[in-house]
Amino acid sequence: RQAPLVAEWNRTLAEARQGARQMQLLVDVLARWQRIPEARADLVPLQDLLVPVALEQGKWTVALPVLRDALARQATPTEQQARLRWLLQAAEQALAEGNKGEALRAGQDGLTFAPKGSLLIGPFEQVVRRAGSCEDGTNKLDKDVNLRDFNLILQCFTQQVV
Repeated sequence: RQAPLVAEWNRTLAEARQGARQMQLLVDVLARWQRIPEARADLVPLQDLLVPVALEQGKWTVALPVLRDALARQATPTEQQARLRWLLQAAEQALAEGNKGEALRAGQDGLTFAPKGSLLIGPFEQVVRRAGSCEDGTNKLDKDVNLRDFNLILQCFTQQVV
């Protein structure tokens, strides 16, 4: 088990303010350990180290797949809450970079995984609303639903007429 050694190096790099090297270390170790069945048990703690480092670097594209994997696993309420906060941060970074599709998906994931009554539901709903809005101020999601409804009605009508 080498996870404590990796965590120690991660701490050392963090103290030296070497965020890029810290992220590179964690990404490389995770990639290698995923291929070793005996090392898979140590992946979750390393994923939880990688996500905040990636988000500090503005690398939400690195954090999101790891977060989605981590959110799907059993976790304590405290761990789940931290992961949801990271997911919200990643969604906001994606939105800030203009990637509305990923922001929308991350916001929807947040709504799926957030427990009822969570204080994060409101911020996730805001991300979904902002990511789903068009430049003209209308909501893209409403337009998509209306188009789907129209196509469904049209399909039903044409089947009845024929």
